[in-house]
Amino acid sequence: MRLPDTQADAHTHYHFHPALLDACLQAVGAVLPTGDANLYVPLQIEGFCCNAQPNGAVWSFAQLIQGTPGLETLTFALHIFDADGGLIAHADKVVMKRVSAAALERVAGQADKIDELLYALTWQQQPLSAEASTIGPGHWLIFADSHGIGTALAERLIQHSDHCTLVVPGADYQQINATQWQISPQQSDHFQRLIADTANDKSLRGVVQLWSADDAGDASPIAAQARSLASTLHIAQALMHMHSL
Repeated sequence: MRLPDTQADAHTHYHFHPALLDACLQAVGAVLPTGDANLYVPLQIEGFCCNAQPNGAVWSFAQLIQGTPGLETLTFALHIFDADGGLIAHADKVVMKRVSAAALERVAGQADKIDELLYALTWQQQPLSAEASTIGPGHWLIFADSHGIGTALAERLIQHSDHCTLVVPGADYQQINATQWQISPQQSDHFQRLIADTANDKSLRGVVQLWSADDAGDASPIAAQARSLASTLHIAQALMHMHSL
């Protein structure tokens, strides 16, 4: 399988182009007995790992590991290889769910109402409640990005008499100045020390995590993951530790 010529350059925008992955999933059809009238669609994927970005033709190998044709769900293992036989991606489990032809026909008949069949996240502006407008000043812990969003937010909050502590990622734990600290995203104890050093004598109103805003241009995926995902977990753990004292 390969992307059409019109999409040949599009693969550089993805770790694994979704259209190519969808084509690879079709290999599960070869595992079903010939003449099986049941239709199956992907429901769940577990343990997907992409070892390399596909470039050119790929081969897809599917193996039925749970269930028998005709059941409500079937589970497959999926392995995807490049033209030289190197494993470039695999999924430990691909769960396929049986659907009736009638159900698919009903969906196809509502193609003009596709927006009503999909979930969408929308934000609706609401007036500030009277209770929120009477809350006094508090302390905000802002894990600041390098684009200035966190700094601008702190300036707005300070205008409303709030106190702000800016936190930037670095190798060591240190206080840079009266309102700015540096901690290591990989060190969970740094987050607990930060909470202890900055929130003891102030009312901690909230935490703003903006480190993930810098991930797009990060040369190291591991460092980016530590700064966004791991640091968010460390923040939550530090807050739970503070409330348990």
